[in-house]
Amino acid sequence: MKVVFFPLENYSRELDARLLIVKQVTATALQYNETVISILLPKNLLPLILLLHCTSVSVLHKTLQKKFRPFISKIRRCHGSYYFIEEEYFDRFSDNSVRFGSDDLCTAAFASTYTDFKSLSQRAIRKVILSGNPRIDILHQSKSLFAKEVLELKQRYGRFALFNSNFSFRNSPADHSVSSLDTEQIFTSASQRESLLSLLDLHSKRFDLVFSYLTSLSKSSKFDSVIYRPHPNESVSRALAIFKDTSVIVVSSENVLSWILASQAIYHCGCTTAIEAYLLQNRAIFLFPLTSDFNTLSFSVSSSFIDSINSTITHSISKSTSDIDIPRDQTIFNPFYSSSIIANTIYLGLRDTNLALLIVTVVISSLYNVKHIFNLFLSEKETVRRNSKISHAASRLKIKSKCIFDYFGVGIFY
Repeated sequence: MKVVFFPLENYSRELDARLLIVKQVTATALQYNETVISILLPKNLLPLILLLHCTSVSVLHKTLQKKFRPFISKIRRCHGSYYFIEEEYFDRFSDNSVRFGSDDLCTAAFASTYTDFKSLSQRAIRKVILSGNPRIDILHQSKSLFAKEVLELKQRYGRFALFNSNFSFRNSPADHSVSSLDTEQIFTSASQRESLLSLLDLHSKRFDLVFSYLTSLSKSSKFDSVIYRPHPNESVSRALAIFKDTSVIVVSSENVLSWILASQAIYHCGCTTAIEAYLLQNRAIFLFPLTSDFNTLSFSVSSSFIDSINSTITHSISKSTSDIDIPRDQTIFNPFYSSSIIANTIYLGLRDTNLALLIVTVVISSLYNVKHIFNLFLSEKETVRRNSKISHAASRLKIKSKCIFDYFGVGIFY
C-alpha cells in the first residue's frame, strides 16, 4: 500500500486540480495492479500528523516554506517523497527564498510557468520539472465540467456582473494582517516593509472606489445582480457586513470557473481570474489599476480598464494564448497535460507504507491535538474550505469516492 498526501490551502481554487492529479495517480496504479491511497486534507492539519510521522509517505505541497522544512526532513529520513508546485499561474515570488527555500529537500519541484522553471532551476532543488499547472487542465474542461453549476447560477442570479476580489488585507480574517507578515519574517529590510505598507494603503483607497462602483452598478438596470466574490483569504463575514445595506450580493462558494462562465461581465483589481477569463475567451475589466499594475499579465489580458467612477478605457490585449508564460504544449487543447506529468512523477516516487502505523499516527495525533483541530475547523479562515464540497468536485471528475468528510475538508481516495 502506498500513500500520498495532498494538503490544500484554498479549496475553491485548488480542489478540482488536485483531484484531477488523484484521478491520474489512481489510473496509473491500476495499470500496475497496485493500490495508492490519496488523502486530501487542510494544509494546517498535515503538520499535526507529521509531528509523529515515522513511515514512508509522499506529499505534494504548495510551497517549500521554512516553517514546513523540519517535517520535510522527517519525510526524507523515512524514505518518503516531497514535491511542491507554485499554485499561482504566474509566479510573483520566485525571488523569495522564504517561499521556495534554498535547501535540497524536495524530491522534485513542479514549475507552472517558464518564469518558475528558470527561477527554480537556479536554486539547490533536486529536480525541476516544467509541468504547467493542473488548474489549466481543469480550465480546458470547464465548460463541460461546470455545465450544471453554470445553469444553476444563471437561473438564480440572472444576468449578473461578477467582481472577483483580492482585498485580503483590507478585508482580512483576524489572524491575517501586516503584523502576521512581520511574524513570518518575510521582510528583509525596513524599506521593503514600508514599500508594502504604502502599497496596502493604495489598495485600501482602491477598495473604497470599488465599493462605490459596485453599489452604483447594482442600482442600475444593466445587470440583474452584482456579485462580490471574496478572495479565499478574505473575511466573508466582514464582506457581508460591508455590503449589508446595498444590493451587492456577497457569495463565496465552489470553483470560480463556474462563476466566470455564468457571468455577463467580469471585474477585478489584478486577479488571476482575469487570466482564466481570458483563456476562456471571456472579457475582463480591470477596476482602478495602480501604476504598478500596468505591466502585469492580469492587466494586459483585460479588455478594458476603469480609472475613475465614470470613465472606461478600452485597450488592445497585448498577449496571446501562446505567450503568456505557460508551457506551449499546455496551450493546445490537452485536458490532462499537467496532471499527467505530476501524477506520473509522484507515482514513480511512491514507496510502500506501513498503513497500520500510519493510522495509529493519525489517531494519536488527532487525540493529542484535538483542541487545535477543533479551532481549525471553526475558524472563519476555513469558510471557503467548508463551501467547497469535495464530493461535488469528485462527482464532476467522475471519481468514485471511497471516504469523504466534506465539512472537514478531508477526502480519502483509493
